[in-house]
Amino acid sequence: MLSPQRCVDPQIGDYTALMTKIFIDYAINTYKVDTSRMYVAGYSAGSCLTWDYVAHYPNQIAAVLPMSGSGGTNLGCTLKLTPSWAFEAADDPAGPYMNQVETVESINACNPTERAKITVFASGGHNTSEEYLTINLTGLGQGLPAYDIYDQNIYDWLLAHTRPAPTPAAAVRAVDTQAFAVTPSAVAFGHSATLKWSVAGAASCTASGDWIGQRPAHGTESVEPPAPGTYGYVLTCGRASQSVTLTVEEPRPAREFSRPSPSGGRTR
Repeated sequence: MLSPQRCVDPQIGDYTALMTKIFIDYAINTYKVDTSRMYVAGYSAGSCLTWDYVAHYPNQIAAVLPMSGSGGTNLGCTLKLTPSWAFEAADDPAGPYMNQVETVESINACNPTERAKITVFASGGHNTSEEYLTINLTGLGQGLPAYDIYDQNIYDWLLAHTRPAPTPAAAVRAVDTQAFAVTPSAVAFGHSATLKWSVAGAASCTASGDWIGQRPAHGTESVEPPAPGTYGYVLTCGRASQSVTLTVEEPRPAREFSRPSPSGGRTR
């Protein structure tokens, strides 16, 4: 399970969905991921981002678990392509729980293959207690009777959903381990290193990690990190992701030396 932390205000839309996709694609290309069983869960702003992601990429995720945040009502016929079970609290002070209800109702109005579900707890507010009711299963058996009772372990429900694994795109491929490199791989603080990449078959690439934005399929770029530490640079071209690491070392203290004094002693 991977849990990215949001450290800036979310920008709902194409950019945020793309950044999430880069994160997921990096995981697919780095770890042993069963791409037929990928699930997204989000709480509060993360709930809105969960809805937003499957609105942009409706054929990738096997099922979603949005908690305490709606996705609007104008995308129900796209959201219906991803099985969903949403959770809310009737006393959520951050926003009317009916916003989440209306998102789910907009999905079901489009006649999905699997009906979207929503559980509304009688209480829980908009803090971790509501999240724990869902994630820690302490809310099992609860829920307002007008909606879906929390009657099944959410993990069993998620794992019951699969989606055919996508066929890798043959047009975009990583050439070799030298397609993306950093030279040198370690520098002293205050010095720069050079990123160099060349990816065949790609029109453009996206940078993430410690550099951000669109990049051409071939290029070089000088980087000078702002402090000692370890920096990771990720380059995603289509479905292929590669990463390199740069180590920035602490500055070395100036060496003291001694020289003979006129009296025959030594001075510093």
